[in-house]
Amino acid sequence: MIKYRTITNMQKFNKENSFWYIFFLGFLVLIATSIGQMFSLPFFNNLIFSIIIPIIIPMGLMGYHAFFTLNIRRGLFLIVFAGLVGWFFEIIGLKYRTFFGGQYIYNTTIPLILDVPYAVVIFWSFFIYFGYTFTTSFLYWSHKDKPNKDNHKLFLLFVLILMDGLTVTAIDLFMDPIQAKAGTWTWLQGGAYFGVPIGNFVGWFTVTVIVTSIFRIFEYFFPQKSTGANKKFFLIPVIGYIILAFYYTANAIYFELYGLIVVGLFLMLSMVTANLFYYFNSSKPS
Repeated sequence: MIKYRTITNMQKFNKENSFWYIFFLGFLVLIATSIGQMFSLPFFNNLIFSIIIPIIIPMGLMGYHAFFTLNIRRGLFLIVFAGLVGWFFEIIGLKYRTFFGGQYIYNTTIPLILDVPYAVVIFWSFFIYFGYTFTTSFLYWSHKDKPNKDNHKLFLLFVLILMDGLTVTAIDLFMDPIQAKAGTWTWLQGGAYFGVPIGNFVGWFTVTVIVTSIFRIFEYFFPQKSTGANKKFFLIPVIGYIILAFYYTANAIYFELYGLIVVGLFLMLSMVTANLFYYFNSSKPS
């Protein structure tokens, strides 16, 4: 029995370490791809670098991370559910032109699913999962359990859902003006925030809260036992959040959106600073 446990723990340790290697390798490939596309280098103008790598690598890493932090069933449910809900509200936004604060159209050269680019559906999955795990990491740093029917922490449940919404909306506050400038989508009437309507960010916040509130309420009534993942494994979304912030900074410099850099870095790095403050304080001996 002791031998069996030792092998199991060693296998888990190796799998967690392999994820770190894959994460940083994927990060380097994505950075190289982004730089190549930004400067229109011929080598990067093909199906592999324009579609497969930017989509497959993030989705693969997200699924692999979910396997450790939740479990494969709950993780896949959250990822797929987030994408479907985001897709549904995108369709509503395109049809009725009000949910996201105004009328917008997508670049029709991008592959679409019912008028919505499949990449946008993946954005919803990726960012909402990202926001959920980023927020949840605060609990691990604070040595607290998720709200559940046994500890009755309903106020904490509300705070977590609110933080989920703010974390994801902060990403879109940085991303949306850049994507609009790049021509991925166009706001026909413009908007007050670097050409984007304020209502767009209300919509992003609302969609995120809908998804994570349903998932966190499910977790509240059906709590999950700890997966036993290494605590540092929950640093992945924090590192990813930093990478996103500087990735969008590079894009904003390219499009000369210097004011956006100030706002975007302030919002995203403020959250990172708060998270790392909790992390390093939790590491100190009591």
